[in-house]
Amino acid sequence: MVRGEKRMKVSEIIKDVRFQEANVVLLGVRYEKTVSGESGTANAPEEIFRQLQEQVEEFDLSLKRRICGEVNIVQETLGVSRKCDPEKMTEALFMRTKYLHEKGKFPVIIGGEHTVSLGAIKAAKECFGDITVVQFDAHADMRDNTGDYEEIPRNIAHSTVMRRAHDLGCRVVQVGIRSMSEVEYDFLTASGLMKNVVPASHLAGPCHILNKIETDKVYLTVDVDVFSGADFPGTGTFEPGGISWDKFMNIAEYIFKKRTVVGFDVVEVIPRKIDTRTEYAAAKLVYNLIGRKFCR
Repeated sequence: MVRGEKRMKVSEIIKDVRFQEANVVLLGVRYEKTVSGESGTANAPEEIFRQLQEQVEEFDLSLKRRICGEVNIVQETLGVSRKCDPEKMTEALFMRTKYLHEKGKFPVIIGGEHTVSLGAIKAAKECFGDITVVQFDAHADMRDNTGDYEEIPRNIAHSTVMRRAHDLGCRVVQVGIRSMSEVEYDFLTASGLMKNVVPASHLAGPCHILNKIETDKVYLTVDVDVFSGADFPGTGTFEPGGISWDKFMNIAEYIFKKRTVVGFDVVEVIPRKIDTRTEYAAAKLVYNLIGRKFCR
């Protein structure tokens, strides 16, 4: 569908129910302060919500379930500016996500740039203790700061988000990586973390990833540039050689079956004027992963 065409509501995936009745909260974070590639990720939550409401089928063929008939999914938006300081955004998201966990809700964060993951990861770490962050991404995001490409270095940015997760005491498994700086490579090698980096070209079966996840509790962060550009063309820092939809789903299926996923995010979608492929694929991804959590 070309943006601007007339649409109609055909889906009941996102429901108008009381917070108390919700199982899943889709938390949109319209944020893009630290992007270093193309801008536009702040527009993604609204468009992904729209695709869930208007285009994604309620019946998920891969699960053979009408997910929204079993799960109450609601949406909300974090009240921060798309250009506020990353520290402010991270703290606001941490507080909101922690509250959702405390109320027994399953949080799904819809970015926005990858920096938004940090607040949600921090909340999961505080609420559940020993967790593993499984990162699907083309980039390592393990810089300590942005000093190699910005005049005024930032410690919190899309390119440092996994380093900050590591600093929180989270275990990190990185899947689909195809690009990193020399400084990141040196850090990962010296720290022994390189053993948990699985490049896209080295992906084997799902057990290859599961064997690296040493905790029961898992937080998933999905940067859509991990995928092939044919499925997700709208993203800010494209890298060639992405993984396929089917390979990702095969790995995700086993993670949800064999571990306890406590939350996830989908980030770095940039809606495009010429088509809605990326936000549609992201919406379908979100819906399917919710089904894998709740519909077993």
